[in-house]
Amino acid sequence: MCGITGVFNPKKQVNIAQFYQSHLTIKHRGPDDEGFVALVNNSAVSFKGDDSIPSCDNQDHINTLQSSALVLGHRRLSIIDLSKDGHQPFTYKNLSLVYNGEIYNYKELRKELEDIGYSFKTNTDTEAFLIAYHHYGNDCFKKFVGMWAAAIYDSKTNSLKLCRDYFGIKPLYYSESKKGICFGSEIKFLTAFDPDLKQPDHKTIYDFVVHGLKEHTKNTFYKNIKQLLPGSVLTISKEKKELKKLFIQRNTRLLDLDVFKNVSKSIDYHLIADVPVGISLSGGVDSTIVASYMASKKVKFQSFSSVFPNHKQFDESKYVLDTTIKYSDYITQNLIETTMEDSWNSIEETLNCLDEPYSGIGMFQPFSVYKKASENGMKVLLGGQGADEIFGGYRAQKKEYYKELIRKGRLLSILKLYQQQKISKNLIKSVLLENKLIRKVTKHKENPDRKGYFNKQLVETEYDPRTWYFNYGLREYLFYEDRLSMWHSVEGRVPFLNTTLYRLYAGLPYSKITRNGEQKVLLKEAFKTIIPESVYSRKDKLGYVSPQEIWLKSKKMEIKNFLLDCLFYKDKLEPEEIESFNYNKLWRHYIVARWFEQIN
Repeated sequence: MCGITGVFNPKKQVNIAQFYQSHLTIKHRGPDDEGFVALVNNSAVSFKGDDSIPSCDNQDHINTLQSSALVLGHRRLSIIDLSKDGHQPFTYKNLSLVYNGEIYNYKELRKELEDIGYSFKTNTDTEAFLIAYHHYGNDCFKKFVGMWAAAIYDSKTNSLKLCRDYFGIKPLYYSESKKGICFGSEIKFLTAFDPDLKQPDHKTIYDFVVHGLKEHTKNTFYKNIKQLLPGSVLTISKEKKELKKLFIQRNTRLLDLDVFKNVSKSIDYHLIADVPVGISLSGGVDSTIVASYMASKKVKFQSFSSVFPNHKQFDESKYVLDTTIKYSDYITQNLIETTMEDSWNSIEETLNCLDEPYSGIGMFQPFSVYKKASENGMKVLLGGQGADEIFGGYRAQKKEYYKELIRKGRLLSILKLYQQQKISKNLIKSVLLENKLIRKVTKHKENPDRKGYFNKQLVETEYDPRTWYFNYGLREYLFYEDRLSMWHSVEGRVPFLNTTLYRLYAGLPYSKITRNGEQKVLLKEAFKTIIPESVYSRKDKLGYVSPQEIWLKSKKMEIKNFLLDCLFYKDKLEPEEIESFNYNKLWRHYIVARWFEQIN
């Protein structure tokens, strides 16, 4: 929907001219409007910018203010309620809000608040967000169905609250320095406001180049820039900082088998918009479910798919075509071919877009999908992210299903799988040892003074491999989803990442969501009648892959020469060491070096 920026410094004034120039670096996130709130004589006052809508003409330009202890900035991508009412920052009594995202159930929230006695001036989700916060405080976030990264300033307490949705769909970065608390939707705003922040974080770089990890902690590739973790609320005042974590209790037994109803309701929510909505259609089961459901409701829309006609092993166009042909009266397809040269020549722009090193040269693939969508007039694109995490869609989760059988002592099933060589003696041994360890650390859970104490819920969460997918892989996917889409002023929406779906299905045993280890049975069966048979029957899993290794072979010598002579690795890598890298590791070293040169 938008982008937010801000600086809060209760002890020292913020340079407004410097702030505004930095704010312009995220114009792509919201080309339709901009607005500001700043403190003037301890009162929150609204200001306009160069791109503000005409209704703001009576306001002073933000650059007429030299300094302030607080300034909040907003860039708007108009999607829900295109009128002037959607202008931000939004103020209600002592509260001022800038937020990026959508609250899809805002009409239900509004009705609930009206019944309590509140009155509304607009029909926007922004007003519903702020009044809900005014009434419920942090508990309002439990009621939200949507995605958000928000900043709320309270003039009564002279405090700032930063918060982020449960899954981290929308980003929020911050830094703390002599310039105050600086925060924004993208890192480029922070480094523009404070160039001293362009210092690499070598621990993060190590985790990335050696282990391939990204988005796995609050740290970024910049030493003094952090990200607010998903489901977190950070309150900042002159006296203190307080961080709280939001939590969703997951069901561990099946309470609602109507997967079709629950997923469909979430898709319906994500279709709420006053602009055209399209879909990023990969050919996999998840995006196909979304597309097929939309078409089954007789919604006409455009689909955008990346294809590799010269690399058949990576090409999913057959499955895309099976869907678009089945629903040809409703789906207008766009097939986008990306090549090695396209991807290679886009490295600098992709780094500008992402602000950080990225995991593969194939990132130009989704980049080009969003670019084409923007060129075709799309402002919203739905995708299938989150279904694998909630409904058990990863191949590695077969092993977790087998481990579950061992834990439950299903001897006949274990014996059969052992004979089929799907379960090994080592796997059985490791599960038994793991259970012993869990019992050991939870044995003294009633004694919180005991050193090394962990509560049972925390331990079981840490040992739950499905939690790992939410905390690591999914966060990286969402990072790319947001940056690549918003770079082209397109909002990416993810209907499967719904707190109701998470609560109902993400904690279920594997035996409830799989069949003999086959992934996502619960989800696929629910939509079997509307998706193409070829997609329903797929056993392979690609999901926006690219022929990265094939492409990099032709660039290996160029990469090697660059690494031997670049600024970051100068005299630190030997030719033999570079030769020993596999292509994934070779790319990670290369993109880190390219990124370092770009920020220096």
